[in-house]
Amino acid sequence: MPSAADPPRITRADSHPPKPPDPTRSVQFAEAATRRPRLLCTAEELKEIRSRLSRPVEAEMLARLRHASRKHLECPPPLPGQPITDREYSSAVCFPAVLFALTREKDVLAQAKETALTLARCAREFTPARDLSASHALTALAWSYDLLHDELNPPERGAVVDFVHEFGVNFLSQTLAPINYWSGCLLQNHCQVAWTGAGLAGLGFLEEVEPAREWAQWAHRIYRAIAWL
Repeated sequence: MPSAADPPRITRADSHPPKPPDPTRSVQFAEAATRRPRLLCTAEELKEIRSRLSRPVEAEMLARLRHASRKHLECPPPLPGQPITDREYSSAVCFPAVLFALTREKDVLAQAKETALTLARCAREFTPARDLSASHALTALAWSYDLLHDELNPPERGAVVDFVHEFGVNFLSQTLAPINYWSGCLLQNHCQVAWTGAGLAGLGFLEEVEPAREWAQWAHRIYRAIAWL
């Protein structure tokens, strides 16, 4: 007869660990899914940032962002239908979008839209040897789409959404396979960059890309695991 001080016995029925929390069912996630922008900042936060752009530190950062956005124009863009192979180009696609969000300059808007749409014209097949380029492309398009959402017309939105849907599905199926060098080790930077892209695309395209909720769930699950390592 076990005493009251004995630890409770674990039976086979209750030996399984509880399911991890689903962030897509949280109040915070539901609220974020109803607003634009929702990734880098909220609309209220963006207004507050704009009000500080004349201060020395903010003015310096804005000048650096403008320079980076201008330098991005000097990079040769990928040709339509070609795979995404240039990590520097894909990671910088969001620079013009962030610059427009801060300045509201029309010429910057034209550049921001064109750079995002240029990336969306690339091949939708995922190239495993270029996993970082793919990861940065998903992250940059999620940020760009979020900041430009209200400025894009329906065909432009559709072009980005269609690309992210097909490309993201191909990318995630490979990232979930533990045989791949960037997905087999959770502490490897390629793995973490990949799941950052998947998670941001999951929240950024929620309700517009069918599997986006699943991407966010997987990213949350992976980063919970990384936090324990």
